[in-house]
Amino acid sequence: MPDLADALRPLVEAALVCALVLLSLRLRTLRRLRRELAESRAEVRAGQDELARHRARVLPEALAEAHQQAEEATQGLLRSVARTVQGLANSQQKKITDMLRRHDDPDFVEDLLVVDHTNAQILRRSAGITVVCGSWPGRQHDATPLVDVVRGAVGRILDYRRVRLVRVEDGRGVVGRVVEGLVLTLAELLENATRYSNPSTLVQVHLQLTHHGLAVVIEDAGIGLNPAERERVARVLAPDGPAPDLTGLGNPPHFGLVVCALLARRYGFTVHVDGSSAFGGVRAVVNLPSDLLTDAVPPPGHDDAAVPAVAPAVPAPPPRCTAPAAPAPPRQRTAPADPPVTAVGLPRRVPRTDGEGPPAPPPGPPATADPDLSPAPLGGFLRGSRAARHARPTTEGNPEP
Repeated sequence: MPDLADALRPLVEAALVCALVLLSLRLRTLRRLRRELAESRAEVRAGQDELARHRARVLPEALAEAHQQAEEATQGLLRSVARTVQGLANSQQKKITDMLRRHDDPDFVEDLLVVDHTNAQILRRSAGITVVCGSWPGRQHDATPLVDVVRGAVGRILDYRRVRLVRVEDGRGVVGRVVEGLVLTLAELLENATRYSNPSTLVQVHLQLTHHGLAVVIEDAGIGLNPAERERVARVLAPDGPAPDLTGLGNPPHFGLVVCALLARRYGFTVHVDGSSAFGGVRAVVNLPSDLLTDAVPPPGHDDAAVPAVAPAVPAPPPRCTAPAAPAPPRQRTAPADPPVTAVGLPRRVPRTDGEGPPAPPPGPPATADPDLSPAPLGGFLRGSRAARHARPTTEGNPEP
């Protein structure tokens, strides 16, 4: 037995040595694999970090590009629709003008002027949409008295009877390239003032001389603005404010102040809606610098017999002052004649006459309240407002269809 044990001992020792060598090799392999695994994990983590950085860089760009494409597509669609509406409204405007020339029945003419007033609001709305979509007013006037610009804006809102021009401190005019943009801006502000105030209250407008030019101040007796709304409005109207986002205009969209902001930035005036009016509502101020004003405009009350430079007034139908041949009683209402217009085709209303009496004299310059903006019959005021809207196309901006 001892001989057998002695004979097996070298074999056992050799087997142990082989086992130790194999174990050492396995351990070395495991260490190498562990190092490689750790390195692979580090590479994976580095790749994940790089992927996250790439995603953080590319994803916003992709989203912004997709949003921009959607915005441009939406703007293009709305612009196309608005221009189509403008074309139809302009065509309707021509038909209304032709009908006013052909007919002299006072009741028919007055009803037609109501339709004309509604058509003016359609044109204002469609023009506002095109401005938000990147286009600009495609009409231009000659230099126009600021008072007549205000009257033109009043003629484009729904509740025009509530507006009063109570004070005029300066009779200067506005340079021609700014007239249409300023009319649209004032119309949007007046529309807001009448819409968000009690229907039984008035909206007062006055033209105030400032150190740097003139200001148009609009005050209503409405509900006012809370601090959050005031901050939002100030942000929209800021000269360096953000570009309009169609998806952020709400449902239904509120783009009146956006239109004001875009037009103000383009033409160089400023709009502020950040104060309370004397009547507890909102005060909106449009500041016109001196370089947008001109003295080369006849003041209100000048000779109205001049031929309009922009668009001719519609010929007035002859007054119907004679009684009919039948035994029926004579008519007491006369056909509403076209009002005289200024040299740029903006309105100056003449009071209508009654019965057989002589025609009433034209109103003088405004004192404390402007008679042209009082709640008088629709005829004269709207006829002049309609004449003001027929302006020649301009090469600036995008012309209306």
